Amino acid sequence: MTGHSQDPNQFLARSPGRATLLSQLRDSPGRPSSIAASVSMSRRSVQRNLTELTRRGWVEKVDGKYRVTPSGDLVVDAHERYCNELATIERFSPILDAFSDVSHTPPPTALSSATMTTVTPGQPHGPLYQYLQTIKRFETERVRMLSPVLSRPLHEAHAELGMRGAHTELILSERLSERARRLNPREFDLLVSVAPLTMYCHPGPIEVGITIGNDRVLVCSYDDDRLTACLVATSSAMIEWACELFDRYRSQASEITTPLSFDTPTTGDVGLDGR
Repeated sequence: MTGHSQDPNQFLARSPGRATLLSQLRDSPGRPSSIAASVSMSRRSVQRNLTELTRRGWVEKVDGKYRVTPSGDLVVDAHERYCNELATIERFSPILDAFSDVSHTPPPTALSSATMTTVTPGQPHGPLYQYLQTIKRFETERVRMLSPVLSRPLHEAHAELGMRGAHTELILSERLSERARRLNPREFDLLVSVAPLTMYCHPGPIEVGITIGNDRVLVCSYDDDRLTACLVATSSAMIEWACELFDRYRSQASEITTPLSFDTPTTGDVGLDGR
């Protein structure tokens, strides 16, 4: 039926039992009494909602039993996708909220099979541990990275990848690369000259860490250089999203090339991040 004054979202939201009834009737057509017992609703409430759903054209009565129509079946699918997408957005909000540009965020549908570790009182270093353990399992000849930080634990993990033959392309913000060179120019020059690593400088900020291997991608959020959430995904949709975002930054970045300068004084025995 057509010509309803109330749009479908409002119609379902006004009475949550309507979506429940649609799902139940798709799986098992029945009479009001049996339906009420299955969905733990009063028969009166079931009958009232069945009447509304029938008027809407999503339910029909055949031989005394109610069942969904083809349009009602499609509504059930669309509503379930909608609810699942909202739940996914809420679940991964620690990562999604780290992006200032929503056009850079991964599509929620691509996140459905991902896992995420966040900082908790009992595991303050849980995300870092998750990152390092995942990097150890990388089987790849090429690693692409966007990073808002430089830290020694991450350097060491990626150095092991380099020794296994992986080449890393790392994009930093201009601000971070200048800070790293200022804090420890000798180590920075050495890092730039390492064969398995190519570093790039992006003129704008990089807010979220992304590490891409052959068959998985890590997405990390930070708070004052502290890793607060680490997402691991293996879906092709997530890898495709990460590669496209990397290429977008890479197209605006320039390669960092600098000669070794061991005569340059350093600020002491600190990492590139100043620690």
